[in-house]
Amino acid sequence: MNRINIARSFASVAAILAFGATQPASANPQSRLTMQPLEGVSFDVGSERAVAYFTANKGSCKLVVALAGEPDWNNGPSQTYRRFEATVDSGMRTQLRSETDGTALEFHCEAEAVAMSVTEAQTVASAPAP
Repeated sequence: MNRINIARSFASVAAILAFGATQPASANPQSRLTMQPLEGVSFDVGSERAVAYFTANKGSCKLVVALAGEPDWNNGPSQTYRRFEATVDSGMRTQLRSETDGTALEFHCEAEAVAMSVTEAQTVASAPAP
């Protein structure tokens, strides 16, 4: 990723934080975070920090999530950053898994794409088939 794209990515995250109605939350199985279209929210995904928003389009939710790890201050103010995008049909779900510790979040596009909810995905361990 070149410097211009990195700068645009950080500018996008900064704009969401500055202009969106952000509401910090800790994603866990007991809490459910609900977003309205174009409402920015921020929360933790494992050891990463995430900022998300969605737009409603023809009965589906266009989700955008930006994730960043802790800055590496020993080597200058650099930071690992990634972006996740998904189009989720009304009533359907998608998952986002943290690359650092495997924590997974589930994003659910509510009926007619009027809202989107975020909860920690419940994972079930299974043994390989015999």
